[in-house]
Amino acid sequence: MKVAVARAAGFTLIEVLVALTLLAVSAGLLLAVQGGDMRLAKSTLDQELAYWLARSRLVEALAFPDQALPEDASNEVYEGMPFGTRVEYREIQAVETATPLSPAHRLTEIRVIVSWGEKAEQKVQLSGYRPLAVAPDAKADKDADADKAGKPDPSDKAAKPAK
Repeated sequence: MKVAVARAAGFTLIEVLVALTLLAVSAGLLLAVQGGDMRLAKSTLDQELAYWLARSRLVEALAFPDQALPEDASNEVYEGMPFGTRVEYREIQAVETATPLSPAHRLTEIRVIVSWGEKAEQKVQLSGYRPLAVAPDAKADKDADADKAGKPDPSDKAAKPAK
């Protein structure tokens, strides 16, 4: 007579080990992806801060076209990251014309460079243009010449036309 042996329901040891291995690999990959996302988010934040800092400095330089702003380099810290800022000015050489160009028709390129990271290897650069700055003593000479001629300075908005 044959006796049927009842088999116990459940998983074998090898099936449990395979399932735990798959679970451990999946959890490891999930943590690696999340860590990469965190690094990417930090990098994006640093780049955004650098862009806004560069834009702020460029707008500041463009807002005051009659002031000769010095070239400078500075370090500022935002969100715990040091940012190096440098502003460069360069006069744009115009094509030769029959008459010399007045300062109002000549341009200055303003370049703002913001760097950050170890050894400042990451950079954001913005450029803008403005009329060539007139030195304060040149404006005084222009006013003196207008006074000698007895004519009001056409750029002086306070002068009223005679009736």
